[in-house]
Amino acid sequence: MGNNQGWIKLHRSLLDHPLWLKVPFTYGQAWVDLLLLANHKPGTIWPRGIMIEVKRGQVGHSQRTLAARWGWTRNRVNHFLHDLETMQQIELLTEPQNKNVSTLISIKNYDQYQSSEATNEATNNTTDGPQMGHKRYQNKNEKNEKNIIISPDAEEVLSYLNQKTGKAFRNTKHIEARLKDGALVEDCKRVIDAKIRDPYFIEHPKFLNPETLFRPSNFDRYFNEGTVEKESIREELSCPRCGMRIVVENDLTETGCVYCEAGR
Repeated sequence: MGNNQGWIKLHRSLLDHPLWLKVPFTYGQAWVDLLLLANHKPGTIWPRGIMIEVKRGQVGHSQRTLAARWGWTRNRVNHFLHDLETMQQIELLTEPQNKNVSTLISIKNYDQYQSSEATNEATNNTTDGPQMGHKRYQNKNEKNEKNIIISPDAEEVLSYLNQKTGKAFRNTKHIEARLKDGALVEDCKRVIDAKIRDPYFIEHPKFLNPETLFRPSNFDRYFNEGTVEKESIREELSCPRCGMRIVVENDLTETGCVYCEAGR
């Protein structure tokens, strides 16, 4: 067998790398993904407007989000998580006080994967091999992030974006800023929906991220594009029987529209 002792350091920027996000995930890739997604310090999530505390070493993503991210069915995610639980790698926690709105994934022995001792050992072990061009990365999440309270509205928008893109973005800075500027949750979702269907963004999915979508110079323009698109779709509706342009979709019937059937 090869040398499987010691540690390597994986930066969390890997979570958004196109090579890492190529679906479907393998079982091993999904397991490492859980280790990277786990909170390195306590935080909170707001599913359905209910605050749930997420402790260090716990993952606060739903099985639906993980299924989209990994390119799996929800049934496969469920079986995989229960297999990990049987193997004593994780524990699935459903908090009764939260009315079963969310299940937390708790990584067992998380500190063995992410302790300061492990980090030091990883740094020391790198001296065994060539060091040409080697960069030493600091975990910016642990060094620079502060305890930020995420509003329920921002959490809802972020969850919606993650669900639509199959990613696991965490930074709500730009979303919070747009909400403070007066944007509504539905406004933010409209921007997401507009760009999800945008041919340029389909070809360049890396731009489907909170910073790009909710940057001040982009948000108003994207919002108006979504409004124009919605209106243009509405204008294209017409009665197949009399040809009348329909403004309200409910005016269409199985054989025509309410106007031609009324004898107009």
